Amino acid sequence: MTRISDLPPELIQQILLYCDPSSVVRLLSSSKSLHRLNPWPTLLHHRFKTISDRPLQEYKKRHLYPSYPEFFSIAWLDDNYWSLANRLDSTSGTVAVLRSVCWMDCSTVFEHVMPGRYHLKIKMRSLENSYSLSNVTVEYTAYQETTPLTISKTIGTFLDEEEVWKDFILPPMDLPTSTHVRAVIYDHSGRWKSGLEIDSIKLVRGDPPEVLEEAPAVVEQTQANSMLSRVFAAVGL
Repeated sequence: MTRISDLPPELIQQILLYCDPSSVVRLLSSSKSLHRLNPWPTLLHHRFKTISDRPLQEYKKRHLYPSYPEFFSIAWLDDNYWSLANRLDSTSGTVAVLRSVCWMDCSTVFEHVMPGRYHLKIKMRSLENSYSLSNVTVEYTAYQETTPLTISKTIGTFLDEEEVWKDFILPPMDLPTSTHVRAVIYDHSGRWKSGLEIDSIKLVRGDPPEVLEEAPAVVEQTQANSMLSRVFAAVGL
């Protein structure tokens, strides 16, 4: 019996265009060979016509690297703890909804980011039933050849105003070479959290328009993380 992973990559990508986003995420998580396929640029072109009108490389040079809920890697995405929902006021029409979870981890990877200065921007909002979100941390890491660079910041009181979309912005980092950047929203403390919607995660070229003052961001660049960098390089991330 022929497995889907035995098909040519071009044919697999065409098949994925007819699948709903949550099915694509689950399928790619089931096989290392499928995960390495990286169909996201093709799917992004297909779903967001504003990007497909120009070459992807040119778009990246000019503006940003966007990621939307369909492309997030979310622990406990099963409609009980996290779910994907349609929202007319969202950027892509879909949001990631945190229903209730004690071990929170939502991430995305921007591959082959070109050299330059970038900052991370996450569009999200709290809901009426939200609780225990103040200790949620947002961070992004550039897996450089020498030492990984990580910038992180806790949400704190940023989402105290309910039902309002807000951009949570992290300070910029400079990338001297092309690399992969991983962004993650997490809280592994074991406390139950609820009532959060995430619209998008974007790696934006240039300095941010403003830097939040509630709490300082944490910048880490240690040799201890170099092993993690080599692991990610070995698995193709």
